[in-house]
Amino acid sequence: MGVWGTGLYQSDDTADFKSEFSDSAKLPIDTDALVARMCKAYALGKDPHDEDEVDFWLALADQLHRYGLDHPATFATARGIITSGADLAVKTELEMSPADLKKRAKVLEDLLDAWSRPHPKPRKRRMMKGPQKLLLGPGEVWVMPAMQGAPLPFFWHRYDPDTIDTLYKPDGWAGFVVSEAWHYDTFFAHYTIAVLNLVGSEKPTLDQIPGTCLRTMIDKEYYIDKADDELKHRPALSDMIFTTQIGTPSKTLRLWKAECIGTLETFDARALRDAMTSPIKDNLLADRGVASMEHLMTLSSFHHTHNNPFEDVADFSFDPEKPMSRFL
Repeated sequence: MGVWGTGLYQSDDTADFKSEFSDSAKLPIDTDALVARMCKAYALGKDPHDEDEVDFWLALADQLHRYGLDHPATFATARGIITSGADLAVKTELEMSPADLKKRAKVLEDLLDAWSRPHPKPRKRRMMKGPQKLLLGPGEVWVMPAMQGAPLPFFWHRYDPDTIDTLYKPDGWAGFVVSEAWHYDTFFAHYTIAVLNLVGSEKPTLDQIPGTCLRTMIDKEYYIDKADDELKHRPALSDMIFTTQIGTPSKTLRLWKAECIGTLETFDARALRDAMTSPIKDNLLADRGVASMEHLMTLSSFHHTHNNPFEDVADFSFDPEKPMSRFL
């Protein structure tokens, strides 16, 4: 687990945990089941003082407190991690600086103080009354205006809306084909999508899609180097096929100005899955999804190239010998 900051949610892992808890809190389950669900998802319980668990236990207790939920066993575990010095010991092993260790100690002190009394304004659990509506259907082709192959980055919309008109200037189209639509854990709408490599400035038509290729990304293919017997990796071209969910469905599609241009009636979802050759295929096609649609569709956009926002992203391409027709 990498150390990104002294705050509780200043790492990718705990930030993801917080988001996962927020989603899980929507399920119509009691507190015990909610805790059990999070512990199972993050493999918690073997050794709470281990590097792979400490931050998650603290985040779990903090989220319960923020929702005004009581779970004595979780709070006892989290308090023990702090009072035993386990958290600071882990951070020391991860080479956190003395100055940051001091800041971290203050964060832990503040957590203990906050947990000593009920949250003054706990968040209300707005639990689902039924499964989320499936907004996308198998075989549907969705397109939206794009710049450098990606729709409007949510990074800008959420944090710096004034830059949208200045920096974001659509020059073409992005899009995806929906392979599957289902409910994960009975309630959550999930989809398998294949990202299209759309070219040109004109909006594509459904008739053009069979001849269109999928977008690909440079992946890491690991192997053992026989010369020195070390594990190394080499580039591998993988189709951008993922299972995912939409964080804010109606808002996302509206913001992107997305529209369905039709349905590929003979689309073969199994053929698409079988064609997936990524070294991390099982992760990318996991039932619970790998990331939000908002993240995946802007994955290759210029805002991810931090030094030069208009620099071409070389890690994304397509295979001209593999058109969409192979799945029809």
